[in-house]
Amino acid sequence: MDKDRCFVRNSSVSYKLIGDELIIVDPYRHKLLRLNNVGRVIWELLDGRYSIVQITDILGEQFDVTRETIEKDVSRFISLLFKRELIK
Repeated sequence: MDKDRCFVRNSSVSYKLIGDELIIVDPYRHKLLRLNNVGRVIWELLDGRYSIVQITDILGEQFDVTRETIEKDVSRFISLLFKRELIK
């Protein structure tokens, strides 16, 4: 996956913040996807302005985790969202 690519949330996908969880409705599989705080931050940054590298940098400033771990987690999560057509 190109780490300089910017992704954007699919406008057909509904989501709502409930407490600390962000709930995404997958309209293609008729399932809910519950995101923790890290997933929520990533989802909010998927607005077409931030690349994977930039998202990794932002998370590195907010969470006490190694850059390598953040890179792997961000890439894996974005790949999942892309495969499910939740982002473009």
